[in-house]
Amino acid sequence: MYATNLAALVRRWLLLSVLGVGWIVFAACEPPWPKCDSDKHCRPDKEGNATKKNYFCVQGQCQECRSEKDCGDRQKCEGYKCVEKTCGDVTCPGGKRCDPTTLGCKWICENDGDNPCDGDVCKVCKSHQCIDKPPPCGQDSDCPGQQICKSTGSGACERQCVGGCSGSKPCAAGKKCENGQCVEDACELKKVYYDYNRSFIRSDAKETLKENITCITKMKDKKIVITGHADERGTREFNIRLGERRAKSARSYLTKLGVGKDRFCTVVSKGKEEPEVPNASTDEQHQKNRRAVFDLRDGCP
Repeated sequence: MYATNLAALVRRWLLLSVLGVGWIVFAACEPPWPKCDSDKHCRPDKEGNATKKNYFCVQGQCQECRSEKDCGDRQKCEGYKCVEKTCGDVTCPGGKRCDPTTLGCKWICENDGDNPCDGDVCKVCKSHQCIDKPPPCGQDSDCPGQQICKSTGSGACERQCVGGCSGSKPCAAGKKCENGQCVEDACELKKVYYDYNRSFIRSDAKETLKENITCITKMKDKKIVITGHADERGTREFNIRLGERRAKSARSYLTKLGVGKDRFCTVVSKGKEEPEVPNASTDEQHQKNRRAVFDLRDGCP
């Protein structure tokens, strides 16, 4: 009995010894990391596998993956390594595009009429797509009143009706179009001069008043103020009356030339105050002070 048990123990020891030697021989025959002959050479506990992850034997080397199924849901196998997918790896059905955040396919835009569309102010959403936004106007005639069609930005889609003028949208009387804007069409009414102690319109003054008609007609919305002046000789009272007569004679002559009486404000006389040439001493200087001055104003003072 004892001999039988002893024999069994000896046989077991011999079997274990053989297996141990076999394993040592097998392990010693495995290629060193990362070389391999099969996937078992790329197991997590393989000596040299610092990551302790399961690898795959591909062409004699332990690699992270051999196909996409070896990687995560949002990864692909590229160069035998698992890398993150991008929208370049996603094919979306017609009319949709890849969302780089989720890698899912979605419409470019959701609601009809949304603008800007996809960040472009010249696009508007229609049927989930960004299409060119029609401009509010294409030409000046599309705009009401004293407005013109003008680009307010870099794109044609930003053409808007804005206040302004053009060849087809001229300005009102008394204004001119300058750089697309109506500005005062300033014109200057010339002065007329008188003889000493006289208030009648001289021949040279008649020609000047005829020239002034052009400006008066152009500025038809303006009122006319005429101020009479005298030279510094004579009393203040005399020169006030003389300045008034001179202003009235100029008004009367303009009326004869066709200027409506409603265009004039009450005449003003400054007499010998406010001379054009102060302290005049020569005939030429006195002549410059004997004058009627014309002003165009929005209304009478």
